[in-house]
Amino acid sequence: MRIAAPLLVVLLTACSATPEPPRHPIASAPTSATAQTAPRDDLAGLSNFAQVSPVLYRGAQPTAVGFRTLKALGVRTIVNLRSAHSDRETIAGLGLRYVELPSQAWNPQSEVVAQVLAIVRDPANAPVFVHCQHGADRTGYTIASYRIVEQGWDKDSALRELRRFGFHAVWGAIPSFITELDAPTMRERVRHTRPPGVALP
Repeated sequence: MRIAAPLLVVLLTACSATPEPPRHPIASAPTSATAQTAPRDDLAGLSNFAQVSPVLYRGAQPTAVGFRTLKALGVRTIVNLRSAHSDRETIAGLGLRYVELPSQAWNPQSEVVAQVLAIVRDPANAPVFVHCQHGADRTGYTIASYRIVEQGWDKDSALRELRRFGFHAVWGAIPSFITELDAPTMRERVRHTRPPGVALP
């Protein structure tokens, strides 16, 4: 049986062509259309908990059981934003890295944000769990800043997520801080920020 010359050329070309490997899009910051709020969850010893990204978790103050849950999830580093509470004794012996960055809900600080983002950027620390007392206000503005600076979220999306995790409106300085946050400036600041000492308790 004879195959017409034009068809033969097409078949030979198709058979000899090297299959193109699947293309993986270059990682880029999400836009407001793709920004998706992390689903809030409660696990053993953990409340107001969520996975923000593959390298970052958030939540309220964990119990002793909660810290063991975090360890089981593969978390390496705990960042405590509370100003009058330490987790050192509770997590002793778990092999978790630990950092205290005392902060206040009524006075969001760029320096705290820069230090947290610098900690998260270091692969040796990840995954990182950030918490305050309720996981809503101090944790909320820190995570909102991460969304804007590191993931390219628009500010409205970051503010919606802030409120979904229980932000208390009495702390009016927090939405103002997020609204006024300049992502390029903060990115540059993080690049030059030396993370605080991360150590086992």
